[in-house]
Amino acid sequence: MALAFPIWYVIGFFGLSYPDPFIQNLSFSPNMMDDLVGVLWYNVAFMVPATILFLAWSKTCWFSNLFIEKIPYYIMIAFQSYRICGLGYIYLWYTDTVGNFCIGWVGFCDLTISLTSIPLALHVKKYGLKESSHLVFPWTVLGISDVGLGFVLYYLNYLQVYSKDENSLAVFMLYPISGILFTFVEW
Repeated sequence: MALAFPIWYVIGFFGLSYPDPFIQNLSFSPNMMDDLVGVLWYNVAFMVPATILFLAWSKTCWFSNLFIEKIPYYIMIAFQSYRICGLGYIYLWYTDTVGNFCIGWVGFCDLTISLTSIPLALHVKKYGLKESSHLVFPWTVLGISDVGLGFVLYYLNYLQVYSKDENSLAVFMLYPISGILFTFVEW
């Protein structure tokens, strides 16, 4: 299992996203079929580790016990400090490189989760998860909504239902953002 993470990192980050097989610019083509192959490959690249993790979690007792019994909750919370990378989204939004509100939302949520992860982890370590649940639950909802809303709006943007070409979310498919999504969002 420890070997799977660096292997997928190399495949996902350097093999799939670095050569930019998905999209070449900051906006989707007016003809959705032009970008269909890239969007499909993007889905496959994202779903491979997500499916493997889901199956391992739901079908193997040792894997689910690894996270429930072996790794303390406060360590898993503190691990979310890597989401400081969300500053990149805020930069793209602030400089109006990508003027879509979704980019700003994702960046601010990532930054909030990142900056509160260490203090929350220390609180959970000191008082336990049961006593800290009133803090952990909204923190978790915010963290999941960050990822969930970003992906939902990305696909609605591709289908030209949400925010037409002038505020494209195709930036999610460009390197290094695509590599970050493939290698860190699932973990």
